[in-house]
Amino acid sequence: MTVVGEAPADGADPAESTTCGASVGDPAIQTAVAGKTLLMEWFYHANNNPSDLYRYYGTAGPCDTSGYKIKVTGQWDNNISGFNTWNDCNEVLGYDAPNFAGAHGYWDGTKNPCVCVVAHWVGPDWNDRISSFHIRFKR
Repeated sequence: MTVVGEAPADGADPAESTTCGASVGDPAIQTAVAGKTLLMEWFYHANNNPSDLYRYYGTAGPCDTSGYKIKVTGQWDNNISGFNTWNDCNEVLGYDAPNFAGAHGYWDGTKNPCVCVVAHWVGPDWNDRISSFHIRFKR
C-alpha cells in the first residue's frame, strides 16, 4: 500500500509512505491510510484470482481533471494483470514506460455508475506490460 501526494505539473506524484500488512485490517495499514483517499488497486493475476493486490491512496482527495500520475515500481512493474479505480478516477492511461511515455492503453469508466474503472483483466495487449499510470476524472 502506498500513499501519494499531489504532483508538480510535469512529474509523478511523490510517494509519501509505503506500508505492508497481511490484510487491510492490519493496524499499521489502518493508521497509514487514515484520512487518505483510495485511488486504485492493482491485481497481480486477472480477476485477482488468486488474491494478490496492491492499493494506492492519495492525500489530495478524489481524482479531478488533473488526476494522479503513478509510477509502478518494484515487483509490480510489468506485472499488473488487472486493476480497479475509486473515487472519481474514471479515466486511466497505462504506459509501457516508467515516465508516462511510450505506448499506452486507455480504459474509460465515464459510463460506469461508480465513476470508476473496473478492469479485472487489462487484456492480452497490456497484461504484464504497465510501468506507469495517469488516472483522472473525465466528465
